[in-house]
Amino acid sequence: YAEKAIQHMEKCDWYFAEVDLQEAQEEFRIEDFYLADEQSISDLLPERKYQRIHKHCMSILDFDIAAYDRYLPLVLLNRIAEHILDKQKQMALDQYLWMKAFEMSRQLSGIETLSSQLELMRSMSTEEQLGIFVKAAGNLSKYARELKRLRKAYESQEILSLYKISKRSLGALKKSLIYDRNALMANEIVRNNDRTAFYAVGAAHLAGNKGVLKYLKEKGVKLKAIH
Repeated sequence: YAEKAIQHMEKCDWYFAEVDLQEAQEEFRIEDFYLADEQSISDLLPERKYQRIHKHCMSILDFDIAAYDRYLPLVLLNRIAEHILDKQKQMALDQYLWMKAFEMSRQLSGIETLSSQLELMRSMSTEEQLGIFVKAAGNLSKYARELKRLRKAYESQEILSLYKISKRSLGALKKSLIYDRNALMANEIVRNNDRTAFYAVGAAHLAGNKGVLKYLKEKGVKLKAIH
């Protein structure tokens, strides 16, 4: 999909990722992804449960969660997902497109701000994050199958399936991580309607009654699918 995207980026003056990736590289600190007050995941979980999850991750995935013990549970879960899906450590699509837009001398920016994303991470309770992490890591085979269904839906451009699977996996956090952000993304796109711009957002944000596409239609934006 990258080459098709680049063809349309050539028609635009601006490229928007979800956040300004250059700013993120310069300003994000590793500590921004840590649990507060020097907590660790191994301290927050019962020892036997933590050791069981650690053993499963090592034996099934060859992935040592102890290396990420200080991280927010959802950040650790994201690393596990990347490990399952990307054995070849390929460059993420949004990063690749950002690099191409830079080479094309496009104006670069983000739909969301770094501060708002950090604030969002900190607003999610540790208990909710732990619950999602334990549910996924406690049954890695099921979690891996879910991730592979996501990849299959992505490859076949089934945005409704992507939305449904993502929503189901996030539980109570779907409002803050999907719905609220969708509304903000749509507002920002409309606010920039005087610019010719290419927007790259996560595919799970597009579909649904509270998806970016629905919000844009409600705001009078005319949409046309490109095949």
